[in-house]
Amino acid sequence: MAGRAFDQPREHPCRSHPEGRAFLPVAQDAIRTFYAAREALRPPKGRQAVLNFAALHTLSVTMLPDCLTRIETELPATASKVIPDRGGIEANLETLISGEADFFLTYAHPYVPMLLDPEQFDWIGMGREAVLPVVSPALHLRGGGAAAGGDLLGQALNRKIELPYLDYGRVSFFGTALQRL
Repeated sequence: MAGRAFDQPREHPCRSHPEGRAFLPVAQDAIRTFYAAREALRPPKGRQAVLNFAALHTLSVTMLPDCLTRIETELPATASKVIPDRGGIEANLETLISGEADFFLTYAHPYVPMLLDPEQFDWIGMGREAVLPVVSPALHLRGGGAAAGGDLLGQALNRKIELPYLDYGRVSFFGTALQRL
């Protein structure tokens, strides 16, 4: 095969366009800003990075332990701190809004407004749970009763009969959802 060898350099002079030369200082400044931000977020030498978590009480004993284990495995140089449940959805959200918490583990439901600016806070779904109403087998509807295991809730709604139920309180997540239901 005739021609030049592949190992011999071939000259292709590279020149930037005027637009590229004009953009170069902007690109260099963006890179400097990125590196400065990365350096500012690093913990000082000898000090461990800490992630602060806020979680509703039920999630702090069901889902949060697995999250913390995964973080410990994947980011061994990072410590975590759990902020105790503040007793109401707004108080718990405040830990995130104020910057006290880096992450907030909560439930989500269309009946419970999240009250967070989606432009300021990102979120990710971690799973789905079903909440099932259960009833004492001794409960009978006034005005005719109902068979145990029957659709007591549906029957009560149809007959407009009040049912006693365990309430969570109006400021809790489930309390807010129940009030709307």
